[in-house]
Amino acid sequence: MVSELLFEVVHKTNKIIKTHKLTLIQDNEDVFINVDALLIIQLLYNLIENAIKYTSENSEIKLINYTDETKVYLEVS
Repeated sequence: MVSELLFEVVHKTNKIIKTHKLTLIQDNEDVFINVDALLIIQLLYNLIENAIKYTSENSEIKLINYTDETKVYLEVS
């Protein structure tokens, strides 16, 4: 489930995020995706880690999940 992946990313990221705010934005619909969960978690963690490094302190970093009819989108902004 996508929500489980995102929970893991947020949990792992909370250990390193001190000067930024991480906001999780999700669709109401939780879907199953057939992926290598560890690779997706590591990918999102790396993107968030880069966002922490390259944005000013106290910036908001968003982890966004949404779906359409055939795709699941995961976004760090």
